[in-house]
Amino acid sequence: MEENQMPKKRNYERYLEGETMAPMQDSPYYVPQENTEAWNQDPFAAQQTNAYEQPSYQSSYQSSYQAATPAPTQNYAGLEEPVTKGEWALCYFLMMIPCVGFIMMFVWAFSSTEKKSKSNFFKVQLIFMGIIFALYLLLFLFALFMGIAFA
Repeated sequence: MEENQMPKKRNYERYLEGETMAPMQDSPYYVPQENTEAWNQDPFAAQQTNAYEQPSYQSSYQSSYQAATPAPTQNYAGLEEPVTKGEWALCYFLMMIPCVGFIMMFVWAFSSTEKKSKSNFFKVQLIFMGIIFALYLLLFLFALFMGIAFA
């Protein structure tokens, strides 16, 4: 076979033979790097020059994946504080009191000062209570008419 007809070596074959190389530009995860000489140096002597470069001793998949995905940003400015365990415990305690619990559901669901997650939870609770009440009403009316029909 001529030299240009030789089959290409796989990356692990190149690794086993001790060949080092810069990242392939035709790779979909290729990110241009400022210091490509670091790929041909001793793996433990390679220095990271920016957040996207990875040391050459990592696997090609891991370094390619990490190089192509930027680090997540920690921007919690738009998020509200979550409802604490103590607040939920108080809610469930108040829900156990017969009339107070029903009234408090409306207060928590439609109050503008309550946390959004707590308000949404109690809105859904009220919707489900309405559906169950409607089903019981239909069942009661059906039983009532069946009783009148057989009387």
